[in-house]
Amino acid sequence: MSFMIVNFIIFISLVFEWKLGMIDWLK
Repeated sequence: MSFMIVNFIIFISLVFEWKLGMIDWLK
């Protein structure tokens, strides 16, 4: 079960970094 939680956290962090990159690109 902890594996699923870690997977979820990694997925959220990747999406967060992608959104930050998009914001930087739009500026």
